Amino acid sequence: MSGRTKRIIYEILEIVLGLIAIVGTILVGFFGVIQDANQTLGCGIALIVFGLFCILLPISVLIHELGHFLFGLVSGLKFISLSVACFQVTGKGIHYIGKRGFSGETQMLPKSEKRVRSKMACFSLGGAFLNLVFGAVFLALFFVVPIHPVLFFFELCAPFNLFEGIVALLPAELEAGRTDGKMFLEIVKDTPYSKVFLSVLTAQGLLFSKSFTEIEKRLLFDLPVIREDEPAFLALTQLRWQYLFMNGNEEDAAVQIRRLEELAEYLPEAAARAELACDVAYGHRVLYADTDCVELLQSAEAAEGSLPYALARFAIYGEEEDAVIAAIEKERMIGIKELSKAMLSRAKKILPPKEQNEESDSN
Repeated sequence: MSGRTKRIIYEILEIVLGLIAIVGTILVGFFGVIQDANQTLGCGIALIVFGLFCILLPISVLIHELGHFLFGLVSGLKFISLSVACFQVTGKGIHYIGKRGFSGETQMLPKSEKRVRSKMACFSLGGAFLNLVFGAVFLALFFVVPIHPVLFFFELCAPFNLFEGIVALLPAELEAGRTDGKMFLEIVKDTPYSKVFLSVLTAQGLLFSKSFTEIEKRLLFDLPVIREDEPAFLALTQLRWQYLFMNGNEEDAAVQIRRLEELAEYLPEAAARAELACDVAYGHRVLYADTDCVELLQSAEAAEGSLPYALARFAIYGEEEDAVIAAIEKERMIGIKELSKAMLSRAKKILPPKEQNEESDSN
């Protein structure tokens, strides 16, 4: 069975299960009012609660992401961020990240190389598990506990939580990525993709406390071949150029920069392409001594304000070194901070003598 056929089957199942969830929610709302013998709800309150549920539809997505978060904490993973709809929670607080529909994402990374497979397998199932438990518990309470306005709200959420949990467990590879069920199977089977994926996550996690020079080369290079359109392969290529650059191998780092440039077409999001373009622009200017990089930098304008953009801009124009230094100091990952310092130092070496003197005078 081809991947396209599997995707179509998954989409059909998703639609069918979604319709069942909608009908289930309507039935819970209807019979909740009918069974309210003591009139604790009242039709008006019931309608308000039902309307509130429709407005807060992402609650099933929130429960799903909380499941990933809790299972990740229990497994010993490092919390990076949790996003639901247009909001994102990080270690620095809650941020508005723009319109993203009802989607959610939880990012957590390994703190070491120990038991990464088992930890990530547990993490991948956490969201669906909490959805199913939440849905089953509150649906059961609907039948055995007298109606109460607060409890009724959560009971209304039960069908969609069951839907979210079941759909997440269906093994499928979609345009947006692999489902939790698919990812769990990949990890259990120890497929080439899972090996690359887990190595990338491990390296990213280690960079919070280590420099690229402290990471073993095998973690990024002794890996199986996977499709080049896989997000994990692109992330691996980015880590490889950074590793090689930091370890003084600029020739091979330049090769990886060229590879990154070729892989940009596979990125669907403009923000991700812009961040990648920053690395490419820097590489062209510093590693290839290409003086015509303005167009490359312009393609990265969506990443303006980020550290990669500041480094690329400095490498091309030799401007705003103080802003680059300030951005470097804010970086939380020790490995990226050390890399950025090395990139800044290397970029200063290619500045024309006049620009170097101006930078010295300003300091």
